[in-house]
Amino acid sequence: MPRTRRTDTADRLKRAAKQLFLERGYGGTTIADIETGAGLAPRSGTFYRHFESKEALLVSIGEEIIERPGEVLNETTLALGDTRAELVLIARGYQLAAERQAPLRALIAETVSLPGIQALVAGVETELVERLGRWLALKPATQNMDAAEQCALFIQILGGWVFWLSKQGTPAFPPELDDQRMLELWADRWAAVLDKAP
Repeated sequence: MPRTRRTDTADRLKRAAKQLFLERGYGGTTIADIETGAGLAPRSGTFYRHFESKEALLVSIGEEIIERPGEVLNETTLALGDTRAELVLIARGYQLAAERQAPLRALIAETVSLPGIQALVAGVETELVERLGRWLALKPATQNMDAAEQCALFIQILGGWVFWLSKQGTPAFPPELDDQRMLELWADRWAAVLDKAP
């Protein structure tokens, strides 16, 4: 699709808003600030020709930068035929998404109650649970489990890795338990559980 003046202006508004939101926060940034940052005349109405509100602009930015589960965790990548390798892929994908979102943590915390952001997050979380649920349902250990049991197992599996990522590098853990060692132990443990028939 060829670039137009309209899309160029919308992109300038998004770039300016993203920078300002990270520097000043969502609440500390006005639409006039965004227009000025984009090189436009403040309060000229240009903003509203591209976005209906500051929240709509934030959602548009979020849609571009959020990690979509399907980009990493799709039917091809989750069908390696090796549960341990699939677990490592899931763990690394989650870790990469967390690292990419790290600079946005304060902005996410500030805006998580906005309806547009809630809808965006809910969509991503639903897609993640559905994809990983389909993957988990194929494992021998889950063959006699109902959906609630599978979901509880999924939370236990991923919860251990998420806890590690949130606490790694703290003095509470032995120095020999680094990221690679934890990943190996975590993947070995859960692969043994998942590959065992009931």
